[in-house]
Amino acid sequence: MQKTLLTTLAGLALVAVGTGIGGAWYTGGRLEGELRQAASQAQAALQAQMPEYPLQLQLADFQRGLFSSTAVFSLSLQPEGSSSPVELLRVQDSIQHGPFPLARLGSLKLAPVMAVNRFTLAETPAATALFGLTKGADPVRLDATLGYDRGIDGQLLLAPLHLDQPQGAVAFSGLNASFRTDMDGRQLRLEGTVGQFSVNVHTPEGWTKLELEGFALTGDNRRNADGFWLGPGQLRLGRVSLAMPGRPEVQLQDLSLQGDTQQQGQRLSGTLNASLARLDIAGQTLGKATLSSHYSNLDSPALAQLNTLLQHLQLDTEEGLDPTTQATLQQQLNDVLAARPQLVVDELRFDTANGSNLLRLDLTLDKPATYDLPPEQLLAQMLTRLDARLSLARGSLVDAVLFQTGAPRDQPALRQQAQATAEALASIGLNSGLLKAEGDDLVASLAYATGRLTLNGQEVPPERLLALLERPQPPAPVKPQAKPPKR
Repeated sequence: MQKTLLTTLAGLALVAVGTGIGGAWYTGGRLEGELRQAASQAQAALQAQMPEYPLQLQLADFQRGLFSSTAVFSLSLQPEGSSSPVELLRVQDSIQHGPFPLARLGSLKLAPVMAVNRFTLAETPAATALFGLTKGADPVRLDATLGYDRGIDGQLLLAPLHLDQPQGAVAFSGLNASFRTDMDGRQLRLEGTVGQFSVNVHTPEGWTKLELEGFALTGDNRRNADGFWLGPGQLRLGRVSLAMPGRPEVQLQDLSLQGDTQQQGQRLSGTLNASLARLDIAGQTLGKATLSSHYSNLDSPALAQLNTLLQHLQLDTEEGLDPTTQATLQQQLNDVLAARPQLVVDELRFDTANGSNLLRLDLTLDKPATYDLPPEQLLAQMLTRLDARLSLARGSLVDAVLFQTGAPRDQPALRQQAQATAEALASIGLNSGLLKAEGDDLVASLAYATGRLTLNGQEVPPERLLALLERPQPPAPVKPQAKPPKR
């Protein structure tokens, strides 16, 4: 009885091992075709996105083994007038075959998969300098698990690098991104982070420095038939700093951008929201900002056609567009406008220390009867509806004057002078009719529909509004001389 059980278990073990070997050979045979197909699809995408560069991506070598294989991909450039391509990058793919790769068994991941891949950059003559910047570490590493459902789970790692030369310096803390996609590139779920990035470049005018901290990108997207990505995405930056010669340093704190695009039928709609915790210029805090907006009625196929035309448009600045291209551009623009696209800024808010400022906007477009019109008449035909409202806080005007003069906010005499300047500016707007007073706020409302334009509830001819906007303004206070950025 015991011998029978042992024999049965041994037989089952041999069957399991044989199944694993058979699966590995089957996967190895299927995998080469999958890799060639992936290289072909990537080559087509490169040609579509960068037609001006004759790039070639191909599977250069494939060595199949029993439980593992090695593939080599080559990216080359075909120089003009040369018959021999120049290799730019060479990527090695170390593959562990399915259905049960050893890398997954070691971490108790028992679900069958087609393969586990590790892509690394080969140290070719063209890439030697990059390995020097990363002190010998792999500059790029991509781990990917390919499932039988053609789904791919992976992780992308970019190594930290540092470059310091007399004319500039670059520092990069590295990228860590996890993702899920498919072989067709139609789905993408992404989470990526970068700790720090800085570049400092010396120009004839002086040093220019850009610093980024706390970068994070997330998305859960799918690409529609026209190439547009649908679904939510978010970008966050903990800090952005830009210093340029002769200009005040600008610093953004806690910047966040969030978008979500959806599709119903052939129409795209979505939301775009943003927030900024703090804006500093020349060491002074101006305030914080938020944006809430949405859009709708974007015709996806028409927008894709227009986008393709604009990407490949050859514009001669002296002669302009040829008649055929101009007619095509107008027709494709008409196709987009025929859906009556709409943009709504629900609220754009900027808060300073002593006030809140708001902008709301509702804009709807339509195709014109003809493009053979003066610009102002063409705009009137394309603009179906406009409703805008701007609210400015008097306290924010005082803050703006204090910022422009560089005066300390805690000195009563300087603050009184700033209040007087702000009141003078407010009086100009009120006396012209561009603004009206509502409590402590200065408000302007503008509406356009069916050929009628109203400003603050009063109908006005468009030419009168243009005249008001073109009136000369009082000279702005002289700004203090900006200090050159330090290296």
